[in-house]
Amino acid sequence: MWEAGLGPPLVLFHGWGLSGRPYRPVVSALAARGYRALAPSLAVMERPWSLDGLAGLAASVVTGTEAAPAAVVGHSFGGAVALRMTCDFPELVSSLVLVNTLGVSPGRRALVRAAFPGPHWRIGAQGATAAALLGSAIRQGGWGSLSGAARWVLSASLEEEMEVLRSRRVPTAVLWAPGDTLLPRWIGERAAELLGASFEPIEAGGGWPGPRGPDHDWPLRGPEFFAERVHTTLSTLGRRSPRRAG
Repeated sequence: MWEAGLGPPLVLFHGWGLSGRPYRPVVSALAARGYRALAPSLAVMERPWSLDGLAGLAASVVTGTEAAPAAVVGHSFGGAVALRMTCDFPELVSSLVLVNTLGVSPGRRALVRAAFPGPHWRIGAQGATAAALLGSAIRQGGWGSLSGAARWVLSASLEEEMEVLRSRRVPTAVLWAPGDTLLPRWIGERAAELLGASFEPIEAGGGWPGPRGPDHDWPLRGPEFFAERVHTTLSTLGRRSPRRAG
């Protein structure tokens, strides 16, 4: 668990196979903007692996750290965990931000393509992400958890759950880097449609660091930029939050 700051709680769920560790700069940047930011490590769980079980583990972290109700931010596969947890434990979540996240399946062909070399491989080749992925894989039960999550990605989606959250009027936004070399933009747009949420494209400019534009890993490559976008989005959600349906 990585934690920093004082203020309204914000819980950040990491991408597939990672941990909270690569998100430490993000946690610090969010803390500097007035949040109590937490990034738990959820890649490995006891057998049998299931998304429901992982959501339950995430919920126990939120309650155990007395962070509820929290703004929940899910990046990549962390968005699937965030969606499932918000469905199952709505009392823990005040608002939801999904960042280049899974939830709508891009299709088996697109997912299988991701296993072959291409520009998206540079995402996992970054030092912090590669170290976190290796660390998860070699932990006891790590390979079983990673393969279980991968099987879920190949075979499932959360479209029905998104419609449930829309009916509950959970304040939600979808942030998406259109330059994502791993996941296609249309699944983010579809998620926003199902959730009744805003879809916010993330482009270079406005403080984005470096010559290469935002990709799937943009929260890790531009932590200050990411924290500012999340802060702006949460402020907007707070202003327009409807009263939840019972």
